[in-house]
Amino acid sequence: MADYQSRLGELEACNARLIAASVDSEEDAQSLVEMLGLTFSVGYGLDFMDFAQKTGAFYEVRRSIIHATSFILRRDGTVAHAVYATGPIGRLTVDDCIRMLG
Repeated sequence: MADYQSRLGELEACNARLIAASVDSEEDAQSLVEMLGLTFSVGYGLDFMDFAQKTGAFYEVRRSIIHATSFILRRDGTVAHAVYATGPIGRLTVDDCIRMLG
């Protein structure tokens, strides 16, 4: 998220708006926002099973988590691009987003 924050101006120059969401509690999400100095919207408290069922995201019941899931949405709300990852390799990077939006 810090990488996205550091390049937020470039994303906005592409006429994009960045939001993030998490299964974390409000307190944990707020701590992350403060630690990273995030200025974009960060949602919290997602029901991981509901989100996974609606989006196809990978999840782990044992840890109650959703693995990294990224979407680029069109203005009409339809999905232009989606990336699902279970580890650090293969995630949608800010460079990827800027290339696709540019």
